[in-house]
Amino acid sequence: MSLRLLFVGEMRLGSRPTGLPRHLAERNIQAKELSPTVAWRNVQNWALENGVDAVVLTGDVVESPEDRFEAFAHLAHGVRRLVRAGIRVVGVAGENDVVALPLLADRVPDFRLLGRGGNWETETIEPRPGEKVELVGWSFPSRQVGSNPLESLGALPDVDHPRFGLLHCDVDGKESGRCAPVPAQALQGAPVDAWFLGHKPQPEVLGIAKPARYLGSLTGLDPAETGAHGPLLVTVGSTGEVVAETIALSPMRWEAETVSVAGIDTSTNYAAEQDLKGRLLAALHRVGERTAPEMGEARAVGCTLILTGEIASSRAVRSLVRDPQLMGLYEEWDGVPFFIRRIDDRSTPELDLVDLAQGADPPALLARRLLALKQGGRASDELLAMADLNLETVSGDPLWSGLQASQRAFETRELLLRAGTLALEELLVQRATIEKETIR
Repeated sequence: MSLRLLFVGEMRLGSRPTGLPRHLAERNIQAKELSPTVAWRNVQNWALENGVDAVVLTGDVVESPEDRFEAFAHLAHGVRRLVRAGIRVVGVAGENDVVALPLLADRVPDFRLLGRGGNWETETIEPRPGEKVELVGWSFPSRQVGSNPLESLGALPDVDHPRFGLLHCDVDGKESGRCAPVPAQALQGAPVDAWFLGHKPQPEVLGIAKPARYLGSLTGLDPAETGAHGPLLVTVGSTGEVVAETIALSPMRWEAETVSVAGIDTSTNYAAEQDLKGRLLAALHRVGERTAPEMGEARAVGCTLILTGEIASSRAVRSLVRDPQLMGLYEEWDGVPFFIRRIDDRSTPELDLVDLAQGADPPALLARRLLALKQGGRASDELLAMADLNLETVSGDPLWSGLQASQRAFETRELLLRAGTLALEELLVQRATIEKETIR
């Protein structure tokens, strides 16, 4: 026999995916059928059908502290359903659960809230003699926590069974942050065998020696939450070996795919439109082929299609991607619709910068700066430093300030190259128009 635990990340009951196309409703697929509530029901069904010993929640099971009614009712119903079947349910509270999970623990005594009030606690799961795992957890005592919760975790006695840590936190977040900032090295030094974390919507295995991972959201609500989403099944074997695998129970899935527009036919608007449509549909088909083996419970797949490559006229493509008919394209794979949620145009015009840089007019000046950015060196460094300072001033985004210097330089360079190339194309069009008017 093996002990089986189902770890559930950001559930966010009370929310629904937005920006869904009209043709999904025409196929009788409503937003509520792609919601976290359905994903939570899928978790219950899977746990009951597959002999799970415990379901473990790592925080943000509701979308906000105000979700006390409909969302809480779905949460409580599911927990009662599991515990009636003999499945243990344990959880820790995140910043959005400071009302819901303590209330759940009061109303459903068989639900175990670990670390209530910000005090570390342990819970032993031992469904059968000789099969045991210990959970160590801490819960948010209030909506904002600016200190590292691991500072209050004292020594734990040695045990001969696996011990897993549960925490909702911001790994390597700023000490002045509000979501329990924890240095990665503190996780590494803690007296647990592995960490299962809540807070980030995208699943992520941390790059430290000790096994530690963000579970991600139970179901993706945003196009950035790509890939398979669902609970993590952790199996502890009779000799203590641990195996983990994601069970794809999300009803909504998001994917991203690159689409090359190099060589697209821009001889006429109609030719460009037909060529681009064919490439977009082919991209949706590729996503279907790639994801088919792990579709799980997905009922719809939203795709961000990223246009790349150099073309003779990027202006023609930019005009086309605003066409609502393109956004209405979709493919089916095994009865599941794959639709376009967003088209991210990163294509650039084909320009001979060396030739354009000859001269003293504005296009030549801009071409020389773009060449400097491409070639690197002192001139490039000066442009990047000036742009980085301006971006930090206007952005006001703490994520930008938190990026490492090398990553910021890369992002700034890519931003300048694209914006500058598109601006150069517009300058050339304006120059050509003026020259035509002069000839007349």
